[in-house]
Amino acid sequence: MGARSQGQARTASDAWTQTLAALAGISPSEASAVNGHGHRDRAMATEFPRDMARRLVVRAKVQVLDRPSKNTAIISWIDPTACFYGHQTWRSSKSRQHGTCALSGCDIKAGDRVYRPRNARPCPLNANAMVLAGYLEDLYEYAELSSALNGQ
Repeated sequence: MGARSQGQARTASDAWTQTLAALAGISPSEASAVNGHGHRDRAMATEFPRDMARRLVVRAKVQVLDRPSKNTAIISWIDPTACFYGHQTWRSSKSRQHGTCALSGCDIKAGDRVYRPRNARPCPLNANAMVLAGYLEDLYEYAELSSALNGQ
């Protein structure tokens, strides 16, 4: 029975991996690199396809929750098919590669000032995501101004 249950578990796992891959539009090998907690191994961080980050941005609901300092932001990242980070710290840095802003959808060029998820263990699934710093800062200032004008 032990061998049979292991075989059934492997089949269920493979089916789950295939389902995630179909939803995300990625290959089953890419999907299997992600563990069940929405994280991937640290070694995979540099090997994980850059276009996967772009596909995550398309589905993700991204919201700026707070700005604890001028170089950090607390962001809620919700993607029902990949990961959920309700209160994730992002830090200001310079982009090392081209990408897409998770808030605006605008193109990001290498060298642009961006916010990125803070390095953590295990590495978050959205580790390659970026938000243009100017867009985030303008959005947060607008939200603060609106809140002040509405007496909140």
